[in-house]
This record gives sequence, C-alpha cells and structure tokens, in this order.
Amino acid sequence: MAGSNMVSRKDSKAESGRNTKRSVSAQALDAVNVIFPMAAVAALIVTVNSFNLRDYGVCVEYDGQNIGVITDENVLGEAQKTISDRIKYYDTQNSDFINASLKIEPLSAGTVILDGDVLADKMENVISNKFEESPVEVEEEITEEDEIEGKVKAFAIRVDGELLGAVTDYEPIEKALDSYKTAYNNNDYIKVEFEKEVVYDLEEYVDPESIVAPGEIIKTVLGRVGTTEYYEVKDGDFLSSIAADHEMSLAELTSCYATYEGKPVELGGDMLKTGTMIQFSTTEPYLDLECTKEESFRTDIDFPVERIQDDTLPLGEQVVEVEGIKGERRSRVLVTYRNNIPVRRKVLETNVYSKPVKQIVRIGIGPSINYNVAEFKLDVGQGQYCWPVEGGYISAHIGDGRNHKGLDIAAPYGTPIYAAEAGTVYDAGEGWCGGYGNNIKILNDDGNVCVYAHQAELAAGVGDHVEKGQLIGYVGSTGDSTGNHLHFEVRQDGYYLDPEEFVSQ
Repeated sequence: MAGSNMVSRKDSKAESGRNTKRSVSAQALDAVNVIFPMAAVAALIVTVNSFNLRDYGVCVEYDGQNIGVITDENVLGEAQKTISDRIKYYDTQNSDFINASLKIEPLSAGTVILDGDVLADKMENVISNKFEESPVEVEEEITEEDEIEGKVKAFAIRVDGELLGAVTDYEPIEKALDSYKTAYNNNDYIKVEFEKEVVYDLEEYVDPESIVAPGEIIKTVLGRVGTTEYYEVKDGDFLSSIAADHEMSLAELTSCYATYEGKPVELGGDMLKTGTMIQFSTTEPYLDLECTKEESFRTDIDFPVERIQDDTLPLGEQVVEVEGIKGERRSRVLVTYRNNIPVRRKVLETNVYSKPVKQIVRIGIGPSINYNVAEFKLDVGQGQYCWPVEGGYISAHIGDGRNHKGLDIAAPYGTPIYAAEAGTVYDAGEGWCGGYGNNIKILNDDGNVCVYAHQAELAAGVGDHVEKGQLIGYVGSTGDSTGNHLHFEVRQDGYYLDPEEFVSQ
C-alpha cells in the first residue's frame, strides 16, 4: 500500500480447519433444576444488616453440605448465573431439584467470606459429585491437512495485496530486500522503506504447482516493470529537444507511436504540430524506495508596512521613511524522497530566527503642482536680481552658524521658481544629487552662477537659455531637506556670495 512502508509477517497461524467438533445427544439428558431462594437470601441479608454486618453473616448449605458464608445477596445471584453457564446437562434420568438452605450465624476471626466465583465453584463440585456427567458424542477430528487434500503448507508473498507466489522459505527474500534497502541507506536518512507493503502470509495451504523459488520472487520485486508515458508537443518544441529531454536518440523518438487529434501520425521531417501526443514506453522499479531525512529550511517573513499621510508631500507622492527588513523563520522538517523527488513533508519544529522590521511610508496628501502659472514673473523687484520665488519668506541665511552656503526661501509645495537673472542652464540633476535634490545650475550672462535646489520638479533643462524672471521649476523638498523651500546660491569664481546682496523681494 502506497505510503504504508513496511515489510511484515503475520504472527498467527490459520487454525480454522483444526477445530474439534462436538455434539450432544439431547434426548438422553435432563436439565438439572437448581433452586436458589433469592427472596429468602435478601430477607436474611436485611436482617443481618439490621444487626451488624461485621458480626453476622448468612451461611449457605447446599444439598446438605456447608458451602460457606456470604454477606451480600448479589453473591448468590452471581453464583447462580455462573452455574447456569457452566453446567447444562447431566444424566439424571428425570428432573431433579437441588435446594440451598440458609441460616444466620455469627462471624468469627476464622470465618471466610465467599465471593461469587468461589461460591459457584463449591456449588459445581456438589452437583458434579451427585450426578455423573453424560458422555458426549465427539465427531472425528478433522485436520486441515485432510480438509485441504493435495495442498501443501507454504508462505504466500503479497505486495500491496497482490499475490506474487508462494515459497517454502521466505528468509532469502527478506534478506534480499533488507540488503537492497541497506545499499541505499546512509547516515543522512532516518528511515528507508519500500513504498509498497510486502507481506509474508505464514503457513497458507496452496497448490504445489504454485510454489516458486525465492529467487523468482526476488527477481520480480527488485526488478523493473514496463510503463507508458505521454508527452504533448508544445509551441517551440523540436524533435531534437524532446529527445534530449527524455534521454533518447532521435531515431528512438521517431519510432514512438504518436497521434494528432486522435489519428496516428509519423514523427519526422519539419512538421511537428502543437498538441501532438507522443507515447513513450519506459520502465520503473517494481518497488520504489522512500528515504526520509531531517532537513532545515529558512523562509522569509514579510515585513509589515505602515503608511502615514503627510500633508507636506504632494498628493500621491510616496517617501520611504524607514526601510522594511524581512524576518527569518527556521524549521526542522522530515522530508521523504522517492527517486530523489520529495513526496512528503512533516514539520517538526518552527522558530522565528529574526523578526521583521516594519517599513514606514509617508503618503503625500498635500497640494499638487499647479502648472497653470505665469511663464514669466511680472514684478522682478528693484535689485540686481529678481526674487526667485513667487512669495515665500527667508527661513535661513547664508552661514547661519552651520556653514550654510546660500539662502533658504520657504514656500508651499509647488510654488513657481523663476530665474533670478538671465543665463544658460549648464547643469540639471534629479534625485539626491549630493543633498541638493532636484536642482538647476545657471551660468548668468553677468558671469555669476545661480543654483536653485530642492525643487519638486524642474521646468528647464541643460542648454536652455532663460530670461530673467522666467519659470524654471517648482518648490519642493527633495535631497537633504526637511521642508518645502528653495535653496538659492550665488557663486563667483568658486566663492559663495550672499544672495541677499543681489535680490530684492
């Protein structure tokens, strides 16, 4: 039986044909009528109990013989039932009655109180001594050998209930199977068993012609049997690739039986239709081995994700604040292999080796960028450079005790950014960009360089020439930034100048 991997022996012999048959001549025997005065016993027991159970009991005299003392009315009832089961017929020639008489007597230190079994034994002895048991008619004993004439005792060998044959000695088969399993065993395997159940049925009577040599059984169970496999041709298949996958030559493959839409076809040439069914004849072991070993497995534990709404981010934008880290689970598992393919798994133990780290993601619910803004700033101010943001306020000055290299102008997300001076975009970057985030660098027509950093989105690219007050981007918080603002720098010959000396709001 598949999955019941055992080689067994039946330990009990079939004895159904060896039972001795007995019969009794009913017309010659009469039933013995044994009268048990149960009502009297009950009354006496009540009387005894009304005195003191420790001081008095009921003495039973049976057919004039003193049987013993009881203190419970149920004892006599149990004895009656036991006698009825044991003794059925006695040769009394006529009906006879055996009476029990009862009396109360005081208990002494040597008084033995009887139970039901002992009382029944004593009563049976009285009956046996009075009546001689009638001899029974015994039929001639029929032996199993006589009942199954012409057959011999042997061991029937069955695999999953299928009879392979009978042998007079099964030990060579048992040794061969054990040796076969041992050859496949190693220190890694906890258990090596046959996939099918092999049973030696002890001492069955079989026809002598069905007796085979143990070697024939061994050759069968350790041999291979033919089987049939089918392969359906798929798109992109070639005869050569199918042959290679099935470890056969092209000639062997083309000789296989094949059908397409139920009709036989020949394999060969360039035409190999998808859906063609190819029939392979192959062999497999009559008895497959199943080898079980303990293995350790590691599996990932997905990390949870917490999403936090953030009104400082534009609607729909997502920023990972804390990277999630997967946890790890380790398990001890019993894995059963058949032909090196796992067929069963049983988990013995599972432990969490490391817990996952929660990922935190901020989801923007703030305003989105309004692209319908003026392309040019109408009021450019009175300074040399125009104010680069539509509104806003100064949130940090140059220096600022932290070597701050420019001017921070705080403004809502998506606020337009304009070129402080006319010039050409010579660099534009997106992403981290050394902490500047999305940024544009413009070489002004006056020779200075202006930097516009932390933008949400750029509106100009490398090579563009922009006019003073022209739209070049939108305020954001990319790169090394903690809030929506424009970081504005003015550089000259590699030095950082104070932007407030160039712009007017």
